[in-house]
Formats: sequence, C-alpha cells, structure tokens
Amino acid sequence: MAKKLKFISFLLFFIIIMASPAYANMGEFIRIGLNSPTGSININADSLNVFFALNGRFEYMGRIDGAGVFSISADNSFYVFIEDVGGYSSAFESARNRGAIAVLLDSGRWGIYAGPFADRAAAQNHASVSGGAVVEPSGRRLALNTGGNIVALFENHSLTPLFADSRGGMININGSDYRGFLDAHRTGNNVTAVNVVNLEDYLYSVVPSEMPAGWHIEALKAQAVAARSYAHTTLGSHAEQGFDLCATEHCQVYWGMSREVESSTEAVRYTRGIVALFDGEIINAVYSSSSGGITENSENVWSAASPYLRSRSDVYDTTGREWTRTFALSELSRIAAANNANIGDITSVTITEITEAGRVLRLTLSGTAGNITLEREGIRTFFAPSSGGSLYSRNFRIGSFALTVGGVEIAGGNFEGRLFLLGRDSAAQREVNSLMVLNGNNEIELIESGNLNVQAASGVQMLRAAAAPGTGLPDVRTVQISGGLSSSGSSVTFVGRGWGHGVGMSQHGARGMAEAGYTFREILMHYYTGITLDTR
Repeated sequence: MAKKLKFISFLLFFIIIMASPAYANMGEFIRIGLNSPTGSININADSLNVFFALNGRFEYMGRIDGAGVFSISADNSFYVFIEDVGGYSSAFESARNRGAIAVLLDSGRWGIYAGPFADRAAAQNHASVSGGAVVEPSGRRLALNTGGNIVALFENHSLTPLFADSRGGMININGSDYRGFLDAHRTGNNVTAVNVVNLEDYLYSVVPSEMPAGWHIEALKAQAVAARSYAHTTLGSHAEQGFDLCATEHCQVYWGMSREVESSTEAVRYTRGIVALFDGEIINAVYSSSSGGITENSENVWSAASPYLRSRSDVYDTTGREWTRTFALSELSRIAAANNANIGDITSVTITEITEAGRVLRLTLSGTAGNITLEREGIRTFFAPSSGGSLYSRNFRIGSFALTVGGVEIAGGNFEGRLFLLGRDSAAQREVNSLMVLNGNNEIELIESGNLNVQAASGVQMLRAAAAPGTGLPDVRTVQISGGLSSSGSSVTFVGRGWGHGVGMSQHGARGMAEAGYTFREILMHYYTGITLDTR
C-alpha cells in the first residue's frame, strides 16, 4: 500500500456500553482539518466527553458539564501550580473544591492551577501567599472555556485531548455537526479544528459533496470507491499543519453531517472497504467533474506517468460543462502582469502543442516585450487573476471547438444543437447503422459509423457513438478534437468542454455510464486502466 492508514482499536469496555452506535464500529480514523488557524473554536454542547488518543487506542477521561457552548483557544496567561493530583476525576473534584482549574500536565498526570494571571508579577504575589510555583506561558497550552470561565487546561500535546458531545457519536464544531471527535491543533496563538473521524463516516459526507446525491446509484458507488482510494493514498499530505487531509477540493470536499444523503450513504455502505488496486497497491484515484469527451494521461497534467491513469474515451460524458471565455488583449496583459510575466502588452495567443487526447499542452502568449509559454495545468491557473478565475479545463480551442467520436461530431462547432434524428419519434433508446443529419451548411448528410446510440429521438439530439453495455467503449483513437489554434484581433475567445484536470474518472461520464447500464465496477475499470477492486 502506498500509504497505510493508522488503525486505532477501540478496546476499552466503556465504549461498547455507550448508547450511540457510532462508537461501536470504529476502525480506521483520519484527521480532517476544517479551517485555517483561528483565534478560537466553538462547540455547541451541554456537556462533553473527553478522550485521549494514546498508543493506538482511545482512552476515556470523563465528562465536563457546560453552559451550552464551549470554546477552545490558545492560552498565554500565567498560573500558579497548586498540586499534582494524578487522575482526571480527582483533578476536577479538587478544582471545584478549591476554586481552581483542572489541568493536564506535561507529565501526562492531572493537576490543578490557580489563575489565570495577567502577568508574572501577579502570579508571583499569589504564589508567595499560597506556596505554589509560577507557571509560565508554554506556547502549546490550550484552554477549554464555558460560561465565561476556564474549566480545563491542556499542557501536554503528546496526549491529545479529543472532544465529543456527551450524547455520543458526533460533535458540533463552529455550528456544524460532524461525526467522531474534535481535536484542537495549536499553531502559534491560533487553533485549527481537526475532525478525527472514521474513514467510512468521512465518506458519508464526501460522496454527496463531490457528486450530486440524486445521480444514479452506480455512479455514486464508483465515487465512493474512488474517494476511499484517494483518501488512502493522500493521507498525511497536510501533516505539517497537524492533520491528514483538508476539507476543501484541494483534497476532497467535506462538509460534515449536513451534506449526508441516504442515497450516497447507501453507496458508501454497499462498497464498504472496497478500494481500487494496481499491482496490489491502492491507486491514487484522482477524478474530475467532466472530461469533455476524453480523459488525459497523468504526465500531461502533472509530471509523472502513471500506468493506471491513461487517456480513455469518455463518450458518455454528455452532461458536463461546455464553456466559452473571451478576454480582451488588454485584460490578458493585466493578467500576465499579475503573474509577474513581464512581456509587455499581449498581441496574440497561440496553441503551440496539443496532447494526443486533444488537450492544450502548451499555450504561448506573445507581447510587445517578449513571449511566455504556459504548460500543463499552469495554463488553467494562469487565468486565476481574471474575474472568472481559472479556465474550466484545457480541453479547448481558440474561436471554435469540435468533438468527433467515431466520425460523428457530438458537440461544438456548427453541429452544436443542430443534430436531428429523421424518422419516427421515440422516447426509447434505439440503435441505427447510419444517421441523416443537418450539417452546418443546412445540407442533409449521411453519416455511417456502426451503432449510434440515439436517445429521446424527438427534437435536438446529443449523439453518443458507443456500444451496448458489456461490449466495451470506443478506443481513444475514435475521439478527435479540432478547432482554431491562434487568436486574431483585439480579443481572444477560448471555446471548450469539461471541468477540471481531466485525469482518471470523469464524474459526468460515470453518471452517463451508470444510466446506460454499467455497474460501478465497470465504470471504475474503464477510467482506471488495469486495476482490480478489493477490500482493504
């Protein structure tokens, strides 16, 4: 396995007797960073259960009652150490009796502090009377507050405190419900909310956040396996920030329990534990919204070639984005300056290299003071300073665009929105050996290309050159992309299809395949070359 998840065994008997079933089946846990470092984290709860993550297991400490809302923040005050009382329960009881604060000490034992004090002098005055010792700010201390009072301090970062609502199974973090636990990770004087969550529970939110839950169940199952595999291989990518994965599209979109939907939850449960493998190793199952007709080889997007991330025809991707972006040359000049490209005023834009799959590999911008050639994904991100942001994909041409599959132009160019089936109306799919179309010159033309799968045969059609389920899809050589390669005049118009990097699974293509009768296994094995599916 490229990277292995940490397995945290939930061994203690008190977990088994908890009312919430969410605690009963905990196996693989990951740490999701929910926000950038901020001043404090709020928890909406009447009381909290507090745990340690220690030596591969969760160790229960006890319960803390509150005033409906808790907050966790970095603490830089001075205190006076009163005594080491050893255990959690003893510390809280002693703190209540003596008007002090329970604290998890650096030793891993529990003690009590007096305070807080604004400065060392105030703490020293108290220590002189009480006989205690002044405690300096540690740079790692966390304070748990409720009702305007500090109820616990945490000095030891090797014994990470984890918080869960005492009702069990979830935690409300900054107004949103999440399964699992909250870990507050301190960075400087700020804290980051980290959701410690079971991998399968994490997917309950990721799948509907990444793919509409109303899509076909087989597409949702494919998304669940891809997301699970991707989580395995990217685990730890944010380790320097104190967590495994972020909650944004940089990793996978994760919104907690608010995004969970029964249909996508069913897809996660049905595929539980299933991952995609190549030569026995879990694959980096990248995916994007829409390929626009053909996926891309990984080396044409990033630097490394992957044997399972090969270009594949994607003729079932008929619902993805078709887009047009027009830039005045003066606007391109501003964008170039924002990217520190000192080439003067832009005079022209030229596509200088195209991949075998038809995506733009190199794009040259010529200016009055020089040229700049953009490559791979740098082409998309270069346009981020514009009001519309990055380009949607690199599956584009300048001024015109046409996508042809098996000799039939299915999108863009003069054929877009002008394909008609001649003959009896029918809402059912049917196969024909040839098709009469109205071409861009308003002339009737006969196209012969094997079986053409024609849907909803009334009105304007989107044609798909594809075989019936179970017989395979057209080879990538049947896909052709054409259109303009250079600009002219005072503006440049990019016309394209697709959304995202285009490597691996196309979500819109998976939707189309599922609706055509393919299973999630067939979908995944189409988009990821040479893989097998198994549980891990």
